[in-house]
Amino acid sequence: MDYRLIAVGSNILVASSLLAMYSFLIGDGRLMGIAFSSIVLSSVMMALGYESSPQENRFRDEFLLDLEAALSVILEDLDLLNSKPRVLWREDGTLMMVYSKTSVDRAAPGVNFANGSPYYAFPLNNLKVDVPDLTALPPEQAGLTVSRILREATKSNDADVVSQGKSLRVALYGVSEDMIATANYPVNPIVAGVLAVLSMGYRSNTWLIDYKRTGNDIYITVEVENLAE
Repeated sequence: MDYRLIAVGSNILVASSLLAMYSFLIGDGRLMGIAFSSIVLSSVMMALGYESSPQENRFRDEFLLDLEAALSVILEDLDLLNSKPRVLWREDGTLMMVYSKTSVDRAAPGVNFANGSPYYAFPLNNLKVDVPDLTALPPEQAGLTVSRILREATKSNDADVVSQGKSLRVALYGVSEDMIATANYPVNPIVAGVLAVLSMGYRSNTWLIDYKRTGNDIYITVEVENLAE
């Protein structure tokens, strides 16, 4: 049982329910659709949090498909389906993935507004990846360390990370078929993983600049806010 996932799902459920009631009172059908999609998302997150046995884990793929469908509907309703994600890093080490068309420095889970525009955010706190403080390492060693971590996390044959000013160009070669199968999801787990690893390692906010895929090779350019040039 993952209590953090259950807690986040519960918080989103409460916020979405309030949003649903508000949209009903003002008669906004579009807002109502977003609220109900968020309710579905929170329910799936809570169900995933309750999974604890191998028998229950066989349903994980179905839950993840429901989660992906709910996220897709929410992003489409908010006109954020083509927005480039960012990951916000906090001093306590928690991460928040955010989809927005404008800059967001602080975010709460669920549907919210910043600078007059909507954003959608959810936590990335269940990553089973051990990432050291890359800022304490020489640049070359930091690059080799993060390359190894990303190669293992994305199940790739090889990985390469090259610094380009304030950006890092990540190349993943020979990504496994099961990971490639998720590459076309609106919420791409590979992109989310790369952003999260770089945020944890560099203790920094990160955001996607460019994403390309050629067969089983993936190229991702990420801007790292605190990266020393």
